[in-house]
Amino acid sequence: MSCGLPWVNTTSLPAPRQRSEMGRRRPTQVLFLRRMSTRPAQPARGFRRDDSVGVFPIVLVLVLIAGPSYALSRLATWLDCRLLVGVALALSLFTYFAHRSDKRCAQSGERRIPESVLHLAELAGGWPGAFLAQRNYRHKISKISYQVIFWVIVLSHQFVAFDSLTNWRLTKGVLHLIKSHAA
Repeated sequence: MSCGLPWVNTTSLPAPRQRSEMGRRRPTQVLFLRRMSTRPAQPARGFRRDDSVGVFPIVLVLVLIAGPSYALSRLATWLDCRLLVGVALALSLFTYFAHRSDKRCAQSGERRIPESVLHLAELAGGWPGAFLAQRNYRHKISKISYQVIFWVIVLSHQFVAFDSLTNWRLTKGVLHLIKSHAA
């Protein structure tokens, strides 16, 4: 009758009311439990099982680096393009691995990399690597104070790129305003 299901004797549990609201009798002696599955639970819809970066963060990084990349390409008339790409890639890789190292130190209880060092690497140009590492390792993504500074750094890179493409019109306007109020 039990179909091989585990059971619990309910006599040690507090006694339930003998009749339910519908007037039906409730079982009072034996409660059958559902057999536990031996298969691993499936992840919820929309979540990844592996630690890979999703498509959306990669697309977002590509969109965000388009402006600064174009601004840097205009500097290629004075500097070697391979040098510019190499430095930008090296900074992003360094920052990516710094975030990975900090995550591993956090998990093992070792001494961490200071946030100021991570932010300095992001400010130097490694913010794309930091963004991908944050998403890949789920590191520093829930700390609001860190994310605010991170996105200020990203937006400052976007501003500098936009302003350089407009021949520094915004910066010249601000400097002109400061000089006119100082005089």
